[in-house]
Amino acid sequence: MRKITEFITITELAPLLDITRPTLYKYVVDYEAGDYRNIKYDIVVIFDYITKEAKNKVDIINFIKAQNSESDSPLIKEIKALLKSDTAFKELLTFLVEHIRKYDEALITLKEGEIKHE
Repeated sequence: MRKITEFITITELAPLLDITRPTLYKYVVDYEAGDYRNIKYDIVVIFDYITKEAKNKVDIINFIKAQNSESDSPLIKEIKALLKSDTAFKELLTFLVEHIRKYDEALITLKEGEIKHE
C-alpha cells in the first residue's frame, strides 16, 4: 500500500478535501495506522483510492472532483447497494429505523413530563 503523500502533498490535498492541514495530518496518521474511527467515510474512500489505485496526482484530483460532483456520498451509495443486494442488511436497517422512531417518541414523551408505563 502506498503512502497518501506519494503523489500529492498535504498542502495540495487539504483544500481539495475542504479540511485544514492539521486535520488532514491527523487523518493521514490515523489512516496509515489503520484507525478509521475519527475519519469521515468520504475521506476514507478517497484515501483508499490514493493508496491503492491512483497512478499520479491528476488521477487523485479527478477522483476527488468526481466524488464531489455526485449527489450521493460514498456511504449512501454503499447503503443503497447493500439494500438492493443483501436481505439481512435490509431487515436489520428496517428494524433499527423502526426502533429509533419508537425511541424518539419516548424521549419526546419524557421531555413533556409524561411518563407512561406499558
